[in-house]
Amino acid sequence: MSGRDLTVVVRAVPRSIADCQLTCIDRLPISLDIARKQHAQYVEIFSSNERIDVIELEELPEHPDSVFVEDVALIFNECAIATRPGAVSRRGEVQGIVEVLHRLRSKVEIVVEPAIVDGGDVAVVGRNVFVGCSTRTNTDGFEQLKRFLEPHGYRCLQVPV
Repeated sequence: MSGRDLTVVVRAVPRSIADCQLTCIDRLPISLDIARKQHAQYVEIFSSNERIDVIELEELPEHPDSVFVEDVALIFNECAIATRPGAVSRRGEVQGIVEVLHRLRSKVEIVVEPAIVDGGDVAVVGRNVFVGCSTRTNTDGFEQLKRFLEPHGYRCLQVPV
């Protein structure tokens, strides 16, 4: 990387986005054109800042949710963690993100079975890592995150969702 202050990893909106996972809202039509335009604006916000490096990953058409890279990768200053999504359909996204994580951090941890972790269930506030227990993140996943992060001074707290 170029030594900038922040690196952002984004992935192109897949043409299959209309088939994305939904767990808490009713399905409504998704316009691929609008989604791609909004995503381009999102990327431009980061790209226009000279202190931010943007890593743009190509579309994964067979993975409708792959634009949401934050679900399959957690990046801390000390290490990066490749998750194991609860949605089986998302697990094919992980291997490609592992390669990117190795470019960004010297230490990369990988969540393994029987654990499941979705980055959308994780919130970091200072050195506190709140991990939601849901259909997408289980107790085994929480325990693995705790094992990966506590040696670096993070406090992991499991939160029922």
